[in-house]
Amino acid sequence: RTGRYKAFPVAGTAITAGGLLLLSTLGPDTSRYVSSAYMVGLGIGLGMVMQVLVLAVQNDVPAGDLGVATASVAFFRSLGGSIGTAVFGSLMATRLATELAARVPAGADLGAAARGTPAAVLALPPLLRDAVVSSYGEAISMVFMVAAPLALVGVVLTALLPEKPLRETAHVRGDDAVLDIEAPPTSGLEPPTEPIDGLGH
Repeated sequence: RTGRYKAFPVAGTAITAGGLLLLSTLGPDTSRYVSSAYMVGLGIGLGMVMQVLVLAVQNDVPAGDLGVATASVAFFRSLGGSIGTAVFGSLMATRLATELAARVPAGADLGAAARGTPAAVLALPPLLRDAVVSSYGEAISMVFMVAAPLALVGVVLTALLPEKPLRETAHVRGDDAVLDIEAPPTSGLEPPTEPIDGLGH
C-alpha cells in the first residue's frame, strides 16, 4: 500500500533472531505450547523476509530480466538452504555424539534410540532415556544458538538494503521487455510448394 518494503525484512530478521534465541532455550521440560509459540515467532520473522526480498529483486531489475532475477533468487536460496542444512546437521551430530558419550554409561546399547526414534527412546530404561533426551536437547539448543548470530548479521545486511519505491506494473514501459531478434538470412531459398515424399503440404 505504501510502496515501501525495507522495514519488513529488517524487522523480520530481528524477529527471526529472537525466535532462534528462544528456541535455543528448549529443554526436556519445555511444554509443547511454549515450543509452538517460539516456532510461530520464528515463522513470522521468516515470513516478513523471504517473499519481500523476492519482491525487492523483482522491483530492481528491468522487466525483460524478471524471470532470470526470480530464478536466481530461488537458486541461491536453495543453495543456501542446502549448505545450511549440511553445516548445522554436522554441528548437531557432533554435539550429540559428545553429549551421549558424556551422559550414557559405557557399554550401554541404545539401539534405535541413538537415531532419535521416539518409540525407541521411550522404551529405554529411565536412566538411559533421560540421558538420551538431555543429549538431544543440548545438541538442538546449540544449533539454534549458533544460528541466532547469523540472523543478526541478516539484520545488518537488510538495514543496508537500498530501497526503491515499488513501481506500478501498468507503468512499466513496454520496450523494457522487448528483445530485438533478427531473423536468419534465407540465402534466397524459397519454401517448397510441392508435397515432399507424398506427405502433403
